[in-house]
Amino acid sequence: MLTEKKVELLRFLIKGSERESTSVFNSMLSTYGLTTNQAEVLLILFQSGPLSLKELGQLLICEKGSPSRLVQSLINKGFVDKLVNKKDRRKNVLSLTEKGKLLVPDINEASHRLNLFILQQIDDASSIDQLIKIFKTYLSQTDSGAKIKRRYPEEWK
Repeated sequence: MLTEKKVELLRFLIKGSERESTSVFNSMLSTYGLTTNQAEVLLILFQSGPLSLKELGQLLICEKGSPSRLVQSLINKGFVDKLVNKKDRRKNVLSLTEKGKLLVPDINEASHRLNLFILQQIDDASSIDQLIKIFKTYLSQTDSGAKIKRRYPEEWK
């Protein structure tokens, strides 16, 4: 029987899972002086190419609203460039610097290790598929769901 207590437990299990995953990933990324949120920006810019701040914000799951402070921290570290858009000089375009591009393989490796860590905890493909289905349903009408769908259109189907 579904009770409010079970739903509350589910909420805290989701929150705890996110917290633990973020902690493990932050630990892996600390070698490079990055946080999970910063790594997400670098991977999106690598995969999508140059983007405006608004376009980046439409893909970031880690950040609600404008990611300007997050991006500024990466500009300060020399990983991201902010350039004037050649088509519209009123707008800026964000792109990876060479230094930022060099980090991408390391971020991907850390991400792969995190995925393997999760797979060690949940090694049943049908369980993972079921969790994906449940969370897609839960997030389907949310901003986070829309962002995930934009980034993973094939997997969202």
